[in-house]
Amino acid sequence: MEVSGLTLAAFYYHPSLDLARAQWGVTDAGIITAGGHPNPTVGVTPEYTFNPAEGASRGLPRFSSTCD
Repeated sequence: MEVSGLTLAAFYYHPSLDLARAQWGVTDAGIITAGGHPNPTVGVTPEYTFNPAEGASRGLPRFSSTCD
């Protein structure tokens, strides 16, 4: 077995990684139990048009939203 393979195995089976995986599982389970939902975001970006159509405003807001 090569050194890189042994190094990878040492990192994979290191006790601190087992602890981190266990803590991650507890955190993930807590989010599922609590019924957590991602926070939606809403944004407004000003937009400026140099050559607007006649009667149109030069400045318009652009709206965006996300909900993952």
